[in-house]
Amino acid sequence: QNARTPFSGAGNGNAPGNTCQNEQVRLYQFMAEVDRVTNSVLDRFTDGMTLGTPARDNRAKAYANFLRGLALGYVAMMHDSAAVVTAKQGPEDFGTMIGYKGVADSAYASLQRAIVLAGTAAAGSEGFPLPANWIPSPTVFTSAEFIRLARSYRARIRARLG
Repeated sequence: QNARTPFSGAGNGNAPGNTCQNEQVRLYQFMAEVDRVTNSVLDRFTDGMTLGTPARDNRAKAYANFLRGLALGYVAMMHDSAAVVTAKQGPEDFGTMIGYKGVADSAYASLQRAIVLAGTAAAGSEGFPLPANWIPSPTVFTSAEFIRLARSYRARIRARLG
């Protein structure tokens, strides 16, 4: 019986051993890793790491916040709870589970930080546009285009979660 078809009458349980277990856990694991890695990178900037110029630093921080916002937003849309990594949280600390609305709030905050940082980053080879291989697209992500992208994902998450 296919648990994914809408007319089968089968529930789509989240218990271990369900037929969709691998697909259901994949998004959670990957997005949790993105949250952890981007938070680690942002912590390094807080500790004084630099990429050479303030424009490069702002661009990288904007991109990291964007990825973190996407990761948290997708987890909030698909799962009822998650642990959100916070500043200075150790690599072995799993955190505390919070409901999807709290996870979504963290996503909105990260996307807003990305928007603010993209608006303050300098243009040119040291800042925006983003390098072409950061986001595969025919669009050149200038600061304004990047801000539009972040706002559109923020709106998508809000629309999905109501």
